[in-house]
Amino acid sequence: MYLGTQGQPTTDDELRVLSQLGVNHVSSDPPGDWKTWDRAAFTAHKERLASFGIEMDMTLMPLG
Repeated sequence: MYLGTQGQPTTDDELRVLSQLGVNHVSSDPPGDWKTWDRAAFTAHKERLASFGIEMDMTLMPLG
């Protein structure tokens, strides 16, 4: 069984709850405007998720 969400968790509390519910893989975007995303933004975002035991499997790139 897989547990997922369609929302973008943004706070530590939301990430903590997801982790407690057994979510350990997500599709998630770094914070901020997608035009500012770079390698450092993805690395920081992945590290933040990892601190809650959550791995970022993929991201949804904008089709602008």
